[in-house]
Amino acid sequence: DFDGKGIGSKDGFFAQLNYKGVDPSKPNSWGMRVRYFDQPQSVYLYPTYDANNFDDGQFGFGYEGWNVGVSYAFAKNIFADVDYYDTESKGDIFGYKLKDRRIYSQLWFLF
Repeated sequence: DFDGKGIGSKDGFFAQLNYKGVDPSKPNSWGMRVRYFDQPQSVYLYPTYDANNFDDGQFGFGYEGWNVGVSYAFAKNIFADVDYYDTESKGDIFGYKLKDRRIYSQLWFLF
């Protein structure tokens, strides 16, 4: 059902603002990012972000929310990403919107 209001909407968007940026070849370099998601289930197949997309195969509503993250290079070719996500489903189940908050981190070793 393409209602134009979210769940079955044909339109979605994603916005990202970056400050600086980590350079893995330069120790102590860093970067920050802020992202906003408005992703009805009909506009993506397999999202590559670590936010909860509330698609468990049974209730595929899509999601909206934001993310803030930082990256830091500890040494040459060793850096980490830490991201915080705050998202909620675009639809509801029994009158309740599903919400999720998570922290996701990665440590990268480049060869």
